Amino acid sequence: MTQPDIPSAPAAASAEEIHKRFGSTHALRGVGLSLQGGRCLGLVGRNGAGKSTLISILSGLVPPDAGEVRFDGQLAPSLGDVAAWRGRIATVFQHSMVVPGLTVAENVFLGRQPRHGPGLVDWRRMREQARKIMADWGFDVAADTPCGSLTVEQRQVVEITRALAAGTRCLLLDEPTAALERGAAQRLFARVRQLREAGVAIMYISHHLEEVFEICTDVAVLRDGELVLTAPMTQVGKDDLVTAMVGERGQITIPNGPGRLPRGPVQPRPGRPAGARRAHPTWSSARSAWRRPARPCPALIVAITPTRGVDVASKELLLAELDRITRQTGVSLLLASDELDDLGICDRVLVLVRGEIFTEFTEPPFDREALIAATEGLGVSS
Repeated sequence: MTQPDIPSAPAAASAEEIHKRFGSTHALRGVGLSLQGGRCLGLVGRNGAGKSTLISILSGLVPPDAGEVRFDGQLAPSLGDVAAWRGRIATVFQHSMVVPGLTVAENVFLGRQPRHGPGLVDWRRMREQARKIMADWGFDVAADTPCGSLTVEQRQVVEITRALAAGTRCLLLDEPTAALERGAAQRLFARVRQLREAGVAIMYISHHLEEVFEICTDVAVLRDGELVLTAPMTQVGKDDLVTAMVGERGQITIPNGPGRLPRGPVQPRPGRPAGARRAHPTWSSARSAWRRPARPCPALIVAITPTRGVDVASKELLLAELDRITRQTGVSLLLASDELDDLGICDRVLVLVRGEIFTEFTEPPFDREALIAATEGLGVSS
């Protein structure tokens, strides 16, 4: 794909050759992208692609191991200069960061209240300035309302207003519709368009590709810590984005065979310390509980994100045990997971999008690209 057309003016914010490691995990590998005033860049990628790490670095929360962040062509301030960062870029996170016990105005000017003099907060001026910013942007939230009584949508408005009050012209929106109903999401899109038209640079992070197509002017795709695609939205289709997110088209399989795990008892791998199981109580507890003869045989096992936080070797053992139990006893297994590799032991997959069944897969092994597209609320041609 071609790069987006970039104005000659310096980017409002840019990440240049960013690398970041957490232990043995290389979270970001030479990522470089820029945010331009008056444009909205959609950032997409599967879980673990590096989106959260990049947001943290652009927000000044963690330093990169290599590479640099720039604002308007100038090097970013030191991480300790919080006020300087807040004047350049602001992030509205998925989970609200407003203080419920404070009013709207107090949250908007949190940490930077206008003052009469040393130590004296000018409460009247603070409320007046909050009202003016709200009015200028058409936001309908009263400045003296306690934030604890606000809706999720109104709290989001407060956070956007806080960013604008600090003078930032660069806004990161992290999964902004995750807790919004459809009407509120549409009002958010209107606000994003309004900000964009006023020259604000926006990064829009979302798992919902239909939102990216609706609101963004450009898109960037992260996969395994690398930037694999950047392009104007006019030059990409849904298939292009899904393929970029997934990589080569393939099927959901597991190391011991296409869609099946080994049967029979599961033993720790040779050389593994006996205490290693204690680090994964979900797996060891499930085995020991199943072996108690006095416990009646259930009709259904419900496993909710069973492999989260489990290393690769133990993940294999856990999935193998679930597969063995269901096959040898005939009980049903309901497995809820956002990890595609977990689905290798399943006979059917139901995909939920916004609380509703979007589609069903009934013929394993399952196509990875089709699954990814379905979780995004999209269909992919074969």
